[in-house]
Amino acid sequence: MPFLRWLPKSERFFNQASEQWRRRQRFLLQGEEKRAAEAAAEVVRLCQLALSASERNNGDSCVLLANALLSASSAGPGPSDPERYEFLHARGAAVIHLWYSLRHEAWANTKSANRAIGERMWRIAVDEIAHSRSLSSEPAAIALMDSYRDSLAASVLSEASFADIRGMILRAHSAPESHTEEQPFWEETLPPEVWAFLATVVIKRAFPNESEANDKTTDALTDLPQLWKESGLALAAEGELLRRLRQALHHSDFRQAIGWLTWLFILELYEYQLELLESRWLPDGHGPVHSREKITEGHVQLLRFTWVEARRVGDWNAVLLAAALCDRFALSDWREELLRSARTQLGEQAVARRLQDIEQNPQMVVERFMHRELRGSLERKPS
Repeated sequence: MPFLRWLPKSERFFNQASEQWRRRQRFLLQGEEKRAAEAAAEVVRLCQLALSASERNNGDSCVLLANALLSASSAGPGPSDPERYEFLHARGAAVIHLWYSLRHEAWANTKSANRAIGERMWRIAVDEIAHSRSLSSEPAAIALMDSYRDSLAASVLSEASFADIRGMILRAHSAPESHTEEQPFWEETLPPEVWAFLATVVIKRAFPNESEANDKTTDALTDLPQLWKESGLALAAEGELLRRLRQALHHSDFRQAIGWLTWLFILELYEYQLELLESRWLPDGHGPVHSREKITEGHVQLLRFTWVEARRVGDWNAVLLAAALCDRFALSDWREELLRSARTQLGEQAVARRLQDIEQNPQMVVERFMHRELRGSLERKPS
């Protein structure tokens, strides 16, 4: 598919990060602190991707990354949560001090407006460090910033650190919340007829023993005209799901991409069940034809592309959800590889915390449906 040939570029990621920063500012004005924190975390992720994609050092992304970290350290609980404040502020100071140290050399491509922001931010960081650490002089504060730069900056610029940074940014907002209309599940943004079809027909027929699905689905009709009608709806649903998947991948939203892929896999299982029902009415094999093997291979390759990219940028929630999808559809080798990577990078306790966060704060309806597979996957040790 053409969108698989798309390669991330530094300018695209920086523009997306800038848009997330503007969203953060709007959320703060509206008093939506959790959404502002989520937007700040997105700024960090996209700036890291921009820096990774740069063929040369990218001063604009460095300044924006530092701004997101320093601002996040003071937002929410601020200094009243010393661990969170120190974690974020030290990393923001490390990045802005790296930029400041090189601003006349490698980072000379910083735009003038961002250069002014960066220099002002560096001065504020020096003053805050001197005050918060009770340092007697500016040189002492700068010496501490030197140590931050040397020990922290490289890791902060890397996507591998995103999971830990995001967790700290959102720590003040980690209490479970009920889902509201202002933050709909992604499936609820589908065309109504597509979402109704997925929720009331596909789940029940693909997984007839799932009590959660049975509670809110209607009895599936099995007469031939109804089956052909469902075939048409399935084709429309597949097209919409693929469109949403392309959008999610375009924006490097791998968790959402895994959600749409999960629906595509479930839809495919439903289509297989539909073929079995059709064969009862049409034993000679006439009727709607589904190229199931071709579709299956295409979806499997899309899944592999998505989890490889998610793992590359450190989107471990997406990786864990991919492991659940692999477990449900018997892709055991991939499941073990994904869980081994997560355990190696995060550790058992961090993986367990992420599982709890996904269960308590799902972004998609299908994540609630798949949480048993996720927990089951984690409880089985990779071989």
